[in-house]
Order: sequence, then C-alpha cells, then structure tokens
Amino acid sequence: MLRVGMLAISILLLLVLAYSSIFLPPPPQVFSASDKWLHLVVYGGIALIFALQFPRFIGWVLLGCVAYGLMLEGLQGYTFDRQPSLGDGLANAIGSLLGVAAAYLLFLMKRRQATTG
Repeated sequence: MLRVGMLAISILLLLVLAYSSIFLPPPPQVFSASDKWLHLVVYGGIALIFALQFPRFIGWVLLGCVAYGLMLEGLQGYTFDRQPSLGDGLANAIGSLLGVAAAYLLFLMKRRQATTG
C-alpha cells in the first residue's frame, strides 16, 4: 500500500512539473543561472524518487527522466511566454543523472551495511 501511495505522489509531482513548465510563467532570476540550478535540483529529486522506487530499472529511470525533461523543454516552444533552452535541457539531464547516481550510492551503502552486519 505504501508503494502505491508513493507512486501516486511521484506521478502527481510529474504532473505538477509539466503544468508549471508549460502553463506558468518562468520563475524570476534570483541570481545568474538560478533557473539552471532549479532545473538541476528538481530533476535530480524526481530521478532520485523514481530510482528509489524502481531500483531494478535504474537505467530506464534515467532515460525516462532525461526524455521527460527534454520533452517539456521542447513543448515550451509552443507557449506564449516561454521558450525552449538547450541549457535548461542540459541541466535537466545532469540533474537526472545526479539523482540516479545518488540512489545508486544509497543502494550500495545499504548493501554494504547488510553484508557487514
């Protein structure tokens, strides 16, 4: 039951991300490249959440998160107040990679802890 609830929350996060990426105006620039950091953190978090839920499919999680980020960037070209950015797409991909890497490190730590007692 907990796994189903976590999956529902994860899917809700994806929907909120899609809505905010396409229908809301871009967030204000707090400092230079602050939007890139935002992309990195958001996609890193989403990749981490999904990788922890689906550890046997960690490669597919990475591929899915990168594809989702690039798709949303591309769709921004069809809006009135947003435009696609290669830098944002790259930040999405790097964030996804970092999130999956963090999940993998957590798996390794858990495995090591289980074998050492």
